[in-house]
Amino acid sequence: MEKQSLSRQTARRLYNRIAAEKKLSPGEKLPNELELSQEMGVSRTTLREAIELGEITGESLGHKPRIAVAALNPHCGEFGLCGREEVDVIGPTIEKVVKEPGWNVTGPYSADTLFISALAGDFDVVVTMYHDQGQIALKLVGFQRCITVAGGQPYPIATCAHGTAFDKVGKASVTTDSFERAVRTTAKMALAKRGKTFG
Repeated sequence: MEKQSLSRQTARRLYNRIAAEKKLSPGEKLPNELELSQEMGVSRTTLREAIELGEITGESLGHKPRIAVAALNPHCGEFGLCGREEVDVIGPTIEKVVKEPGWNVTGPYSADTLFISALAGDFDVVVTMYHDQGQIALKLVGFQRCITVAGGQPYPIATCAHGTAFDKVGKASVTTDSFERAVRTTAKMALAKRGKTFG
């Protein structure tokens, strides 16, 4: 069995255990990684991939990821009165994408309210039109652990949401969570581009 499909199966089994089978109550802790991997009969690497796969694809949520696309202009351009990008480019692109099987993409949505809906759980992923449009919301909710993924590039790019943190050099007050996540994500994107799995 291909490793990625085993990760997908494991993500589905985790979802079933947590949600569908109601074996765990909300807030109840899962067994530790070693116990859970032994119980599920998979390696710890596969278990980690399954957990991350579930977070990224919505597999653990039991549905295709709900992807929301932000508008470029204020109030979605007011039907062309405040800019035509939503009418001429963004809307038609979304219509083209949703015709492809496996995609659950909607929008464009006004960026000033979109993140309220996303944080309330209405969406799993938000695609923004430019750096600060997404970064302000992202940094407000997860400054120390979030990453930024740049799309449409010829090579994978993921960076720490908090930037270089030069102001913390030598103060022994930093965490490496965001950096580690950025490195792992970049490696996964690079391997996915080559048709391999991360392990």
